[in-house]
Amino acid sequence: MEAPPPPLPATFEKEEASMEEEVQSPPANPEEEEPETSHVGKPSSEKHQATAAKTTAPASETRQEPDQPCERQELFQRLRPQLVTSRTIMMGGDFNCILESGGRCGTRAGEGWMDDAAKLLAEMVGEASLTDVIGSMGPDARNFTWSHPDGSLSSKIDFVFTSK
Repeated sequence: MEAPPPPLPATFEKEEASMEEEVQSPPANPEEEEPETSHVGKPSSEKHQATAAKTTAPASETRQEPDQPCERQELFQRLRPQLVTSRTIMMGGDFNCILESGGRCGTRAGEGWMDDAAKLLAEMVGEASLTDVIGSMGPDARNFTWSHPDGSLSSKIDFVFTSK
């Protein structure tokens, strides 16, 4: 039997949580009404060895200090240790990152499409050998998951990744 994954930081106290339990990240801005939410857990049955995470990353690149990581990077860094496992990984949600050059279409397509948080997420996905389930629908599929209300911009910022 494999060793358990490393413990999660304090904001992810319930590593042994069932899939339905929520672990909330504290809001970076105390004035935010709803904190970002991540579900991290594994099935209660030991027959099904899996690690699952659902996340909603902040949309902004807010930084406390200019040389510090943004809120999304901090969230991704907290998730990173959970991807080091031999269990099946399922991770999905609104990552608010564009991971490929074709992930944006419209008036600002091509403008700095991959920020530091996106680079970190792409690195994590590569290290864990994860596959984007939505992206695997084929090259002709338009998999944009967000569109500006006026239709001028579309982006693929939501993903479902799996290791198998």
